[in-house]
Amino acid sequence: MHVLPYKQGGDMKKSRFSIRKSIRNRIFYSSMLIMTLLAFVLSIRSYQVSVNILQEKVSDTLLETLGYVGNSVEKVLLQVEQISDFIFTNVNVRRILQKSDLSESEKLENVHRMDEILTNYSISSIFNHIPAIRIFGKNGEEYSFGKEVYELDSNKIKALDMESVLIESNEPFIWSGIHEAYLQKPFQKKYHISLFRLMKDENYNRVTGLLYISLEPALFENMLKEVRLQNKTEIFITDSDNRIIFHSGQKHKYTNIESIIGTLHKEYDNRFYISEDPDGDKLVSMFTIKPYNWKVYGTIPVNTLI
Repeated sequence: MHVLPYKQGGDMKKSRFSIRKSIRNRIFYSSMLIMTLLAFVLSIRSYQVSVNILQEKVSDTLLETLGYVGNSVEKVLLQVEQISDFIFTNVNVRRILQKSDLSESEKLENVHRMDEILTNYSISSIFNHIPAIRIFGKNGEEYSFGKEVYELDSNKIKALDMESVLIESNEPFIWSGIHEAYLQKPFQKKYHISLFRLMKDENYNRVTGLLYISLEPALFENMLKEVRLQNKTEIFITDSDNRIIFHSGQKHKYTNIESIIGTLHKEYDNRFYISEDPDGDKLVSMFTIKPYNWKVYGTIPVNTLI
């Protein structure tokens, strides 16, 4: 019988070669996978950096617009304050208010005199958006000026007890935010912004009355209609209580800003925020009108930046 030789050595060599080849293949494919993943991660990171840079540039441009709007709003409020300064410092107004126990003819004369003083001063265009000025005298008299003075409900204003609020605050005047106008029924519901200020005698010692000035929010609509907005940008102006005074889209007014733009998230030291919205996230920039703690918000859908 012829027995074939056992080729153990040759088979072992082939086996070792096959194992080494398998290991090399695994190392190669693993390396390729790692390199692919690394390239993917780097591309994602590069994309995120590019998006962040774009968002920063858009935010900076938007902030310039918001700053212009905020400064314009501040100038308007300063104009109203200057009107209150004129009334507060006018010697004839102070003399009228410190008089008491007036006869009917004196009362009528004071009404005409007060109207003349305010008429001569009301040459500025801002008076077109001041529907009412009313001075409540400690002498029991009231002096009014403006197109809506006959609609005003004095009792609603008196019920606010703004004299006590002003004395306690030690501020020269107080701005209220947007509110339902203090009108009598059945006049149409409106919204106003108001300034309150104490009036004093000739020596600026004794309180002689309370000054009320109302301002129409439509003033801001007329003032800002020339502002050009792009990429579905929206602008909101809010008062110190975060209520919307102006919205460029004319949809959201007199409600809380948080109900519209939701919770804001800020990453790192970015100058902008991201607002999560069911209809798509928005980039949000904000400018504060510091003397009044009013704010101007600008929003842009994030998907328009990609």
